[in-house]
Amino acid sequence: MVVGSWQKCAARPLRRSPVGYVTEIILHSQTLLAARVVQLEASNKAASERKSRKKRRIQNGGDLSKQEAEELIAQLDVRAQVEGEMRESRARTSVGKQRKSHCRRCGETGHNSRTCK
Repeated sequence: MVVGSWQKCAARPLRRSPVGYVTEIILHSQTLLAARVVQLEASNKAASERKSRKKRRIQNGGDLSKQEAEELIAQLDVRAQVEGEMRESRARTSVGKQRKSHCRRCGETGHNSRTCK
């Protein structure tokens, strides 16, 4: 509908002054922008409804008591601590497996085959 009016405007010969033509183009641009704003507002509303639906789905289990919430937090803390310890132990074992570089000619550490004497 809006595009059709633009085509009519563009197809019309310039009978009026250029100022009137420019004004008509500006008004048409405003109409297009207003239509785009309405479209974006509708998509934002749909996105926020999806978010609220997700939140409602999570909360369907009911409200948490203070004690239940503290237990959940404690469980998360324990998981984080265990994961951190596992990461640290992996880091320690990988460091222990590293060998010092050595010379391929004589097998001694501290220099390489290029600098071997």
